[in-house]
Amino acid sequence: MLKVAGWILAGLVGLAILGSLLGGEPSGNQWRVVGRLDGDNMWRFVRLASGAETSRAVYDEAASRLCGQPGSPRICFLHFFGPNDTVPADQPRRTFFENGGFRSYPTLATYARNQNSGLAEFGSWDCDRAGVEGAPLSALCGVGVKETYEAVLRVASRTSTASGCGWPPTEDVANFERFLATVADIPRREQYRQAFAQMNTGRGPDDRADCARLRERLEANARQARDRLGMPQPPAASRTPPPNRQSQPRR
Repeated sequence: MLKVAGWILAGLVGLAILGSLLGGEPSGNQWRVVGRLDGDNMWRFVRLASGAETSRAVYDEAASRLCGQPGSPRICFLHFFGPNDTVPADQPRRTFFENGGFRSYPTLATYARNQNSGLAEFGSWDCDRAGVEGAPLSALCGVGVKETYEAVLRVASRTSTASGCGWPPTEDVANFERFLATVADIPRREQYRQAFAQMNTGRGPDDRADCARLRERLEANARQARDRLGMPQPPAASRTPPPNRQSQPRR
């Protein structure tokens, strides 16, 4: 009996060594590689086990094992699929994207690591299927988060354009700081702060003729955004576009 057990153990070890020699993929208890593009390890498709779709720890484990090891490819892309999702067949990358890419293959999430630049982050994230808990900030998961983020950008866009075009100033910057103080989630608060700062460049449109053309739409967007963020509206004189005047021919 012991001899048989020894043979079985030796066989299992031999299979593991053979898999390693043949370049077998690492796998976890709740994930495994099921496909790739270009026949290499740069683009890989990872299928999660049933029930693991909302576990951030499973995604992190796969990302570390496949992209974060000394022998991992320096540029590494992972696309995560659910247990019943259709996964693309192994094929050349160019062929795949020429035929529509992932348009017909919805993913749970994507991960990218570039050891040359230091990039290492999750990109797209299906808030419904992969869940809100553990989602990256950039996915804007959670009730009202996406709408609030868009409102932040709209207020900042109006503020930036107003500065560049010479429109009357408002208290939007100060009021935005007051809004930030109400955001209890500190990472989310900083995300909103950075988004506002990046959008509020003060440059305005490249073509100053667009100052008048864009103002009505930007003012309307900003009004809706202030309501979303609980910010007061500025006095009418600060936000009402001047009437359009038809240019008169010179005499």
